[in-house]
Amino acid sequence: MSLKRKALLQGRYRIKEVLGHGGMASVYRAYDENLGVEVAVKENAFVGEEYSRQFRLEANILATLRHPNLPRVSNHFEIEGQGQYLIMDYIEGEDLRQRIERTGPLASEEVILIGAAICDALAYLHSRQPPVVHRDIKPSNVKIDPDGSIYLVDFGLAKVLKDRSETTGAARALTPGYSSPEQYGSARTDARSDIYSLGATLYAVLTGQVPVDAIERAMGHAELIPLHCQAPKISPRLAEAIEKAMAVKPEDRFQSAEAFKSALLSASTVARRRASAGALTVPPPPGSVVRAIAEELASKTRPLAPAPARRSWTALLRRWLLAALGIVVIFGGVALLMHEMGIAAAPFDALWSSLISSSTPTSTRLTPATTTAPLAAVASATLSPSPSPSVTTTATQPVAATPSPTSSLQSVATVLGGGSGQIAYASERFNRPQIWLVDLDSSESTQLTDLEGGACQPAWSPDGRHLLFVSPCRAGEQVMLDAMIYSMEMDDGEIVPLVPESGRFNPAWSPDGSSVLFIAAYDYLHSQVMRLDLDSGVLHAMTDSDYLYLEPAWSPDGEWIVFVSDRYAGDNLWVMPNQPGATPQLFTRSGGRQNASPAWALDGEQVYFSQQAAGQPAALMRLPFEMLGVAPTDYAEDLVIDDPVLFPVSELAFSPDGAWLAVQSWPGGSNHDIYILRPDGSDRRRLTTYAGLDFNPAWRPVTLAP
Repeated sequence: MSLKRKALLQGRYRIKEVLGHGGMASVYRAYDENLGVEVAVKENAFVGEEYSRQFRLEANILATLRHPNLPRVSNHFEIEGQGQYLIMDYIEGEDLRQRIERTGPLASEEVILIGAAICDALAYLHSRQPPVVHRDIKPSNVKIDPDGSIYLVDFGLAKVLKDRSETTGAARALTPGYSSPEQYGSARTDARSDIYSLGATLYAVLTGQVPVDAIERAMGHAELIPLHCQAPKISPRLAEAIEKAMAVKPEDRFQSAEAFKSALLSASTVARRRASAGALTVPPPPGSVVRAIAEELASKTRPLAPAPARRSWTALLRRWLLAALGIVVIFGGVALLMHEMGIAAAPFDALWSSLISSSTPTSTRLTPATTTAPLAAVASATLSPSPSPSVTTTATQPVAATPSPTSSLQSVATVLGGGSGQIAYASERFNRPQIWLVDLDSSESTQLTDLEGGACQPAWSPDGRHLLFVSPCRAGEQVMLDAMIYSMEMDDGEIVPLVPESGRFNPAWSPDGSSVLFIAAYDYLHSQVMRLDLDSGVLHAMTDSDYLYLEPAWSPDGEWIVFVSDRYAGDNLWVMPNQPGATPQLFTRSGGRQNASPAWALDGEQVYFSQQAAGQPAALMRLPFEMLGVAPTDYAEDLVIDDPVLFPVSELAFSPDGAWLAVQSWPGGSNHDIYILRPDGSDRRRLTTYAGLDFNPAWRPVTLAP
């Protein structure tokens, strides 16, 4: 429902005016009577339990975002039968649409600085776990405040909820001229969709013209008018950067916001110097303009003038009819490419797949596929079990759990080996991620699973005969509320659930084979590290549930556990003894940097991990275990590879003999593939070369003889 002016929302927010309507969402300017500040209120008029659950999950994630070029989400709530509400900072000033109405097309230097600032915001959003994709960048969603600071606004919920609608492909949030081609069909959006929209926004503010619609370009019905024809005075470098960002095919665009920012700044020495000095600001709007805007409803503002006609009214009609009928059928070639996305750019709507609910889990026996590679077993069943009754656990006392269907798994000793051998990994080469096995001697890859919901996060038993994995799986999803852990018997391909409950992921088999660590998640902000003792079937809660815990890993002697948690500022590594209820100790203290993918060196003296600062590539780091408990000023986090831009790293796995690391990497922004390298960063070798995303490497231990 539309809120009236002067209405008091939730007994706190006094509505002042409507800033805009769109579909099932409205944005209001309001006054927070508790804090005495102005806020923006985003109302989503979706009702129903499904939308309520989606709202709560996503609002919790948005509330954690903190970046100088993004408004802060300060509150969220629901009103039954009315809708959901997101409270954000109100950014006073003018948006880019209003600025070019006032001044005409903007100067190149100003456009470069604006583009660089928004690239910083996008780099931050895209680096979140799970990544956040804005999907509606346009001039009216870029604001300049009275200090000249630049903000990307309206990254809230309406677009995500629309994207989850399964009634029509046209339900997505679309802004003709600014939306990327993949937003019109069933293909998935990712970071490169935002890069397209930012490029189109910069095109518009440089020329004063809305660029031709992406879908018409993709279908061959229209062409983009080159920038030098619209604005002859801009530099060729700037034109080249913006036009590359607007490429029809995602793989032809910049692959990251950081790369786009670098290209923009290379077009201007002045802008580059200002960016180096941290001065990404532009001339602020005059005070009189700010006051006038504050008094005028956004609905009274005029849109940008349309681009010179290269399309007729029949073409426009055809465009929307095709969209309504599902133009992905016609646009199939591009849609197929859209399914081949990088992990750092996974779409935010991957969060909202429905939670599993159907029959009680059963064992599924699968017939091995015919293949030239050894040890192939293809799982083609649809795994859709529902959780069994929850097992109550505490962090201080082990609680007996109902023995899982895999309780027949026995303790096995670690068998050392490596150098060559096999690596299991997840690959998106055929749409949904599945588990594959690559043989290092022959370089042949064999598909191990073919599950409807996808599979990822492989983890080997120490004897190499069983493979744990998670399903369903969506690449780039950090917290997997609908996932379960399964075990595959490599000899005959039998698959059984390890723990018959959803929200279980990140499995890690202990070095002695006696137990398995995993994460049990309750929502996107709260989870626990759990330990399942295989011989007894007893389940232990290793941590409390007050924080988010992820990616547990064992020390080689099984005495210690390292994991990722947000217990302290940022995502840091924490270490605790292998004892339920023991107190975790902070290991890394790297400010706002995000640490992930811990892997213990075989000698137990070093912990390797991936570390990423906002807007920077993921770097391979290591930290001596002896630094546990040492004062932060004495820390010696070691950068293993000097230039992370040339070789960024995430998702690490040591070979069983400790002589190699398997990692996911995307050198220079290229495709995400599996590489191996020495622990000192040398002797890097690429194992996979497929266009799809390859991730989650897991080195197979040497198989014991029967």
